[in-house]
Amino acid sequence: MPVNTISFNSYYQANSKPRRTWQSRARQPTPITSGLKRGQAVGVDCEGVELLTRDGNTLTSYAKKGLGEVSVVHEDGRLLYNTFVYQPSNVTWTLPPQRKKLGVKWGDVRPENGAQPLDKVLADLKTIFDATGIIVAHGIINEIHYLRPLDLSVYELRDTQKASVYRQYAKVPKDGPSLADLSAAVLDYEVQKKGHSATEDTRATVDAYKLERAAIDAEQAGMKFGADSVPWAAPPITTTVGSSIPAPAATSSASSTNSNDGNVSSSSDSGDSSSQTGSLTTSTATTATTATSTGPLPHTAVTTAVRYQPALPNLPGFGQGRAFDKRTSRYV
Repeated sequence: MPVNTISFNSYYQANSKPRRTWQSRARQPTPITSGLKRGQAVGVDCEGVELLTRDGNTLTSYAKKGLGEVSVVHEDGRLLYNTFVYQPSNVTWTLPPQRKKLGVKWGDVRPENGAQPLDKVLADLKTIFDATGIIVAHGIINEIHYLRPLDLSVYELRDTQKASVYRQYAKVPKDGPSLADLSAAVLDYEVQKKGHSATEDTRATVDAYKLERAAIDAEQAGMKFGADSVPWAAPPITTTVGSSIPAPAATSSASSTNSNDGNVSSSSDSGDSSSQTGSLTTSTATTATTATSTGPLPHTAVTTAVRYQPALPNLPGFGQGRAFDKRTSRYV
């Protein structure tokens, strides 16, 4: 087996060492949904992993944000949900630099250590959000990115970082205060002294929201926070508006529709995105009148994009996305 594809399990088997045990740090892996009522607020905070590729496509910008841990705290202080997450098998990912102290470790996001699949976690979150209807976060655009494809725009969103009443505590007023600065200023405790904790950060966010709930609700009722501004993958190499570019003749393809962004993409019948040769993928989006060179496309223009998908080696997996350790330059 090549060095760069050795997993933790195979390493310990090859060296006749006992498998290291990992105590899961998830505090509430089973969601609590009893007693929830519409109109109640829940706070949410996400800690992330860095996504490298999806279906062979290199990811850029905010599409690189992948969910690693999530916590949900009720307005009455109850911890409703806290779990670590592993990514699906069509994704390769790595951890952010540990100097950022974002709170997710290699052992946390492995299924054998209690991490749960992304689709299940998103379904659990949707159950909680549907029951309450109000979501509170600090810098909620990050949660919107991390929780895609779950659409948060259908709920009432509250962002303590964007609240005008707290702008005075910001080092850079236009950005709003950090959660650490805000908690030190208005709460009787501090957070993030030794790093990020999703549960600790969520509790602080909920407490800050409750202090100025009336003002924040009045200011942010119905406000949208850019829920549709983040693409899944890198922009296409070639884009033609108002015309159709057929798929390569040698490729037999079947169309599939993504309900999140309206894109219809063609993929080969085999469905193997990790083949040894690259392939061309044709995708069509129907979106409004005229397309511009910058910003999102309006909603009636027809866009056909041709994207080259670089080939990736067939990597042995174990049911979840491949993790790449940048420190050792190997898949783990």
